[in-house]
This record gives sequence, structure tokens and C-alpha cells, in this order.
Amino acid sequence: TKWLESARFENWLFILGTFVAAQHVDERWVDESQLPWANISYFNFAPIHVGGTKRSFVHFKHFISGIDFLHTQPSVPRTQPQTPPGVF
Repeated sequence: TKWLESARFENWLFILGTFVAAQHVDERWVDESQLPWANISYFNFAPIHVGGTKRSFVHFKHFISGIDFLHTQPSVPRTQPQTPPGVF
């Protein structure tokens, strides 16, 4: 992001895409909720850079849309998080 620090981009705000993180939830909650497909919590973040400065942030997105995933099937129990492309 070094080139974003240029004075040329002063007063610009860059949203540099998004990324999704996943975490297994407490299995007791899954059992009590009777929602076996809800065994993984997803968190979506957007990296932000303030142009013309060295200031960078990560902002939490409150709503994850279907476009944030390449493939999802909420009706099928999720036993593993989605594998990002290029990761084997």
C-alpha cells in the first residue's frame, strides 16, 4: 500500500476488498440450538486505507452477503469452512 501514501491520493479512501474468517462455535450451543448447520461463525472484514497517509484500518462488516462466498449451501451441515481458491 506504499503507493497509496502518495500525496496524489490525499483525501481518498480505499476499500481494499474484503476477507472472511471462520471460527468453530461452542458445540454445546449447536446442540441446544438444534441448528447443526450453524456450527461455524463467519466474520467479514474490509481493509481500509486513507489515501495520502500511512493510516490503515480493518472494518468489521455486520452483514455477510452471499457474494462474499464462492459457494455456499446453508441447508447442508457445514463441517468445514469453505476453502479459499488457491489453498489446498
